[in-house]
Amino acid sequence: MTETVRALLQTAILIERKFTAEQVAHLSGLKLRAIRSYMANDPAEIRETPLSSALSIAVVLGGKAVNSILALIGYGGATPLDEPDEISPGVIVAQLIEHTAPIAQAAADGRIDHVERPITRAAADKIIAAVLPLSSMADAG
Repeated sequence: MTETVRALLQTAILIERKFTAEQVAHLSGLKLRAIRSYMANDPAEIRETPLSSALSIAVVLGGKAVNSILALIGYGGATPLDEPDEISPGVIVAQLIEHTAPIAQAAADGRIDHVERPITRAAADKIIAAVLPLSSMADAG
């Protein structure tokens, strides 16, 4: 359960940037430090996720997250979402081209400075989100 919750949180907060940790904490009714501990990569910082917390987080993150948690415990008609949403290669390639342009423009002078870094970081996050359905991380959530 802990691995699934960590993957769900990292995807929603760090990769897709749909939420902040603060928003998830507020909307789920959990403490911010708990959310951060569920997301931790350091084994010393990882906290076991209780089912009630996992469900509260999943409700905030959406239907797929709820289904993922319910499938883990074998509840009702929930099933693992083995089949990803239909992946459109053309859309992914178009998104890659679109989001590569700001990085190429910023790097044209051979460096990415402090002004360009936020633009390139946002573009890189969008590239990651575009290719996420093709990666092994797509199976984690």
